[in-house]
Amino acid sequence: MEEIRIRQQQYDLLTSTKTKTDPLLRTALIASERAKNYLFSIQKEDGHWRAEFESNNTITAEYVYLCQILGIDLKKRHEKLIQYLFANQKADGSWGVAYNHPGNISTTAETYLALRILGVEADNEQMKDAEQYIRSQGGLEKVRIFTRIHFAMFGLFPWDAIPIIPPEFIFLPPQSPVNIYRLASWARGCMVPLFIIFHHKPIFALPNGKSENNNWLDHLWLNPSQKKVPYSAPLIEVIKKNKISWKSFFVVADKVLHFYERFKPKKLREYALKNVKNGY
Repeated sequence: MEEIRIRQQQYDLLTSTKTKTDPLLRTALIASERAKNYLFSIQKEDGHWRAEFESNNTITAEYVYLCQILGIDLKKRHEKLIQYLFANQKADGSWGVAYNHPGNISTTAETYLALRILGVEADNEQMKDAEQYIRSQGGLEKVRIFTRIHFAMFGLFPWDAIPIIPPEFIFLPPQSPVNIYRLASWARGCMVPLFIIFHHKPIFALPNGKSENNNWLDHLWLNPSQKKVPYSAPLIEVIKKNKISWKSFFVVADKVLHFYERFKPKKLREYALKNVKNGY
């Protein structure tokens, strides 16, 4: 009965006057109906679904980083990983955040590093196309914060050019406008491990060795001698443009946290790390 009621509602909506006069709404409703019918068509007999869990290339690239850090041998998957990563490359040498989206410098940079770790040479034609795209977009200094973090762990980006998010963040109560419980579950799953990473600021080895200032991707910078690039506009400029806003708040907070990081109480930091590691 419930399914009949829902179908009647959908039919009423599709045939309503508003839907007939709003082509965008009608297109959206038809697309929704087709998507639902497709999902039911691939459902298994016992009620479950099985399909590829898709994302953009960054997830696969970050898996390659993890294996590099942990020393996991990827020889058995080597060729398939390279084939998969290159399969999504666009005509301009880039990779996008989705297959039907334009190129994205962060996705492209992360994929490029993964392919280099997998042994693809920089003078490979497809890699040269990717290099040209990255440089045309302003070089590595234009990548997103998460890409900076990944690269910093290999010495490709200075940790000083990364926002400060201390593990003491875990102590902010649920009543606070900014706290760990305000984040979605997937975001908490990302941020809590990052608290530990931000504290230790690790540097791991790449195929060319381990260095706090690794020059392996210097050709992707427009000015590799100036890697400590800001990730936001100057504070005064942000405040003038955004007035009292969350953006202004976070820029001010970042300045305060950078100062705090220099003089943090050792015992408080140890207690915060203990809480982060043991659950929150």
